[in-house]
Amino acid sequence: RIITQKKFLFDSTLKRMSTISMVREGKGAHLKVLCKGAPEVIEKLLKEVPENYEKQYSYYVKHGYRVIAMAYKPLPNDLNCNFISRDNAESELIFAGFIIFQCPMKEDTLEYITKIKEANC
Repeated sequence: RIITQKKFLFDSTLKRMSTISMVREGKGAHLKVLCKGAPEVIEKLLKEVPENYEKQYSYYVKHGYRVIAMAYKPLPNDLNCNFISRDNAESELIFAGFIIFQCPMKEDTLEYITKIKEANC
């Protein structure tokens, strides 16, 4: 179970969003920053970049998949979330993995692309 205590909303300029959440793990709970965003953006926020990080996400992007990077950072449980800045929260993150998914084109997409090209738009 995850209880969100503070949100840093998605920002199209930053290409990421984060929450500060209490995450229940086993019998305990831990305060963590949970962050997701564009892989090239998250990479710059990581404490340590895994080997082949760019190669892995680039492979899927080149094959038409969408890729989101996930990262986290443990925080002291007694931290007052109101006083942590976005920059502080989203620094020194630990890589958690990639979410890779497909967004197939609709059946009539190719037809409309062809029409647009023919119309010189």
